[in-house]
Amino acid sequence: MSTVQNGAPVSVPVYINGVAVGVTPWSGLLPICSHVEAGEKKNLVDVMLQSGKTVHYTQELASAMQPGLFSAEIPSVPSSAIPRAENSGRSMSIAHKLAVVLGGASLAGLGTGLWFNYKAGDSHDDYEDAVDAKDYSRASSAYDDLQNFKKYRSISYGVAAGALAVGILLWVIGD
Repeated sequence: MSTVQNGAPVSVPVYINGVAVGVTPWSGLLPICSHVEAGEKKNLVDVMLQSGKTVHYTQELASAMQPGLFSAEIPSVPSSAIPRAENSGRSMSIAHKLAVVLGGASLAGLGTGLWFNYKAGDSHDDYEDAVDAKDYSRASSAYDDLQNFKKYRSISYGVAAGALAVGILLWVIGD
């Protein structure tokens, strides 16, 4: 890549994917999707890179333009098709953040459900022990506890499944 102004070569900085790599005239190997900029103000160079080919490109620095602004001589891809380096560090969308939160809620619901399942097992053992001891008052209380823990376990698993489903949906459609 080189730059000229009024037919004379000029030297300006060259940036590839936001990193300074030298000054014009510049040559080097680039990935096909590289973001090329030149000049102190990092102006976009609209060069069409071709896979496996050497591309010679000269920017004409028009004399009426400010230094660092260029006009292209050959057809090129639109600047909207070139990935911008400053977009690569953007944060997650709100939908993705909510999806992560719902994933955590799903894990919490699963853990709570497992704990209620454990407590239901204890209540079942208490119930059987009370029936064997013919302590029907304690058996009735243990049976009520068993039914409550089973109900809470089902609710916890339902919340976990619902949070997971909505979280996956938000992750897929959110951007």
